[in-house]
Amino acid sequence: PRDATMTDRYYIAEVKCDDIKAWVTLNGWPITRYADAGPCFLGTKLNPWLVEGENEVEVSLASLVAGETNPSSTFYIHVYVIEDGKEVAQETRLYDPDKGETRSMRSKEEAHDYRYFPCPDLLPLEIEQAWVDDIAASLPELPDAKKARFIADYGMTEYDAGVLTADVDSAGYFEEVARGRDGKLAANWVINELFGRLNKEDLGISDSPIAAAQLGGIIDLITIGDISGKIAKDLFEIVWTEGGDPAEIVEARGMNQVTDTGAIEAAVDQIIADNPAQVEKARVNPKLAGWFVGQVMKATGGKANPGVVNQIVSKKLGL
Repeated sequence: PRDATMTDRYYIAEVKCDDIKAWVTLNGWPITRYADAGPCFLGTKLNPWLVEGENEVEVSLASLVAGETNPSSTFYIHVYVIEDGKEVAQETRLYDPDKGETRSMRSKEEAHDYRYFPCPDLLPLEIEQAWVDDIAASLPELPDAKKARFIADYGMTEYDAGVLTADVDSAGYFEEVARGRDGKLAANWVINELFGRLNKEDLGISDSPIAAAQLGGIIDLITIGDISGKIAKDLFEIVWTEGGDPAEIVEARGMNQVTDTGAIEAAVDQIIADNPAQVEKARVNPKLAGWFVGQVMKATGGKANPGVVNQIVSKKLGL
């Protein structure tokens, strides 16, 4: 209808009313009237859809240009009926311009009588199943299916899978990083380190200075024990700002993790000798052994293997 917006179930129209200027809301939909709206657009259909009791009604509004008359009595007929505690009949009303009133034209038994009818001009459409199957087979993997696969294949949480499948580029980047590697570790680095840095720099995944192969190389070095988690973060920063092959950077800059138990043991012995009071506290409360681990890592520049350090500290303290 003219000056109306059609939705799936509603018509909303502007209606002129000479003596009323207000908002009326039926089922959450505003119907606006303006004093200078021009020709009237009258509601000719009353179509109640009871939703939450007898007082909620959906009204279909059709347009009817009928000159500069006041449609307020027509427009509010359903309001008056409901306020009187009566039930609005499902009917089509016509407007009599001579008398300036509406009256019932025909009734409807069911709500769908207002909305649906077969169009005689449309021929039946027959679609071959083979065509449907061919289209389905050519579709890319959809987000929900990809999310379920990530959870099943990589053992990650539903939240992490949701983050990684939020867009196709992020999902593709992650899969390249995770190929042949620990899926959980890959997800942790992509989400926390890479995405965190991209968000900080206001960059998209396609603008990442670190390629998937480079991030995968960092994860490989962690997995084989060449670098610790702390060194890996330092390496990530270097690759982000300077680029290059992670393995070559580690070798050239001497960033390899210290796995020599003799060197680590010497560092532990020195820390224990310098802190006898802390030793006694740790033997009473084993949780304080973590302090010694931290001191050893600090003394070795973060290069000592944390697992080896923990074992030696526990052994030396008799825990």
